[in-house]
Amino acid sequence: MILNKNKVKNIKIKGPIKMVNNHLSKGISLIEILIALVSSSILLTMLMTFYVTQLNANRDIEQRMNIQDNVRSVMMIFEDAIRMAGFDSTELTNAGLVDNFPSTGNTVGAHFLAFTMDQNQNGIIETNSNERVAYRLNSNNLEMYNDQTDQWVILAVNISDITYTYYDGANPPVQTAVLADVRSIEISITSVIGDQSSQTTSWISCRNLR
Repeated sequence: MILNKNKVKNIKIKGPIKMVNNHLSKGISLIEILIALVSSSILLTMLMTFYVTQLNANRDIEQRMNIQDNVRSVMMIFEDAIRMAGFDSTELTNAGLVDNFPSTGNTVGAHFLAFTMDQNQNGIIETNSNERVAYRLNSNNLEMYNDQTDQWVILAVNISDITYTYYDGANPPVQTAVLADVRSIEISITSVIGDQSSQTTSWISCRNLR
């Protein structure tokens, strides 16, 4: 069939002419892929940094709690023990703070504390009966003297420093170096775990020293 040229010229196209998007027809370019990869890498790095930061923060909190528990436990032991220093219901033993025990090889000072008590109330300070008590700091270990075995036993670890300050019975109390005048003791304990440290100070009244 042969079309009439005049009719072809008069054909009208209805509606807008849709152009093909050359950009979409070509797909995603290499530059766009690289930009997406870089953006994803930055986001992943930020997430990993946040995760590591939170992990370290949780670790620090756990270490701090462990340190505080450690110091509190040690201080409770001291408070209970020191309140018994000098216990002597018969008033025959002259129990109290002492310079040293012959077998300990330590003298009373900032890191060493020793005292006696008549625990069984028989009027005698006996050996091998836990009536001679001593504590010392040795290589970050708090050790207690076992009078029954004549050995030092580790009481607590991770103790970096411990100091004893002695006070008399004056009002207000005055620091003293005379053991016979001591009526109260201030104890300061520092514990370290990892890069975390904690210090606790307690004032203990020695009710049996007189």
